[in-house]
Amino acid sequence: MRIHFTSITAFAAALMLAGAAQAETYTFTDLGTLGSTSHAYGINNAGQVVGTFGENNSELYHAAVWNGTTVSVLDTQNKLSAAYGINNVGQVVGRSTLGATLWQGGTASALESADGFALGINDAGQTTVVLGAAASSTGRAINASGAIVGNISVGGADHATLWQGNQVTELSTLGGTDGVASAINDAGQVVGGSSTADGSFHATLWQGTTAVDLGLANNAYSAAYGINNTGTVVGEYRANDGAYHGAIWSAGTGVDLNTLMDADAVAAGWILGAARGINDKGWIVGTAYNTNTLELHAYVLAPAVPEPATALMLLSGLCALGWGVRANDRSKR
Repeated sequence: MRIHFTSITAFAAALMLAGAAQAETYTFTDLGTLGSTSHAYGINNAGQVVGTFGENNSELYHAAVWNGTTVSVLDTQNKLSAAYGINNVGQVVGRSTLGATLWQGGTASALESADGFALGINDAGQTTVVLGAAASSTGRAINASGAIVGNISVGGADHATLWQGNQVTELSTLGGTDGVASAINDAGQVVGGSSTADGSFHATLWQGTTAVDLGLANNAYSAAYGINNTGTVVGEYRANDGAYHGAIWSAGTGVDLNTLMDADAVAAGWILGAARGINDKGWIVGTAYNTNTLELHAYVLAPAVPEPATALMLLSGLCALGWGVRANDRSKR
């Protein structure tokens, strides 16, 4: 039987991709804090992160944006502010004493609702504040086409909801009465959480109006907070010890993010809490707890890339195997 070199090369490439998928790990970066604590809520495709930092020995928080590990304070005048969303243009939304707030080029401006807040913004500059202004509804995320997801409060229960122009669609639950939609990607996939018939609350993916139970591990509490355009979902779940850990779901399968974190971060005492956002490169943001310092810090997780030398060695070895097969084939002719 003849085995062609091109077949071996294709096999080598497939093997490397399969190995990378099975051994996916993440490199942890501590974003630090200007005070005692920090939290990350959103990330764009350029890797800019938004969130808050808390003043030392104080309940006061300030909106912040990180470029790499360099943090800039967005709001130096107000004593209570937070940044929740950032688009790929670098526009940031959140809340301050102005109410729902847009930060652009270092300047803060009030959005439509003086009493509201803005959780999401798309690249066209459209925000979720139009829904957040209504007492009975909260817009939590917006995609490129302007579709907004969130929840409406009806009779003491929250209903996960999708707004598309003038069309309002109530999303189904997993058998219970409550649901919250937290994020939507450009393909229209929606994630959040909803209650089950037995009253528990599970991370949920909506394909159209159909609710899919993502769940995790012991099937206790879980919730999804972010989804990127490849369909990877992040959020949190309650572990067996009662602590809340960051979680990631890919192709419907969920795992504890702490099991994928690099060994150095684990040794340094970091435990990943809720994962709040993910960009299209697979970078994840949230808040981590350090068991040594007892501090809460914003973090970024970036998928670990195999060292080029390792990949080249594998490819070279398999290519050599291909040439060997060809030589052996010729010797038998």
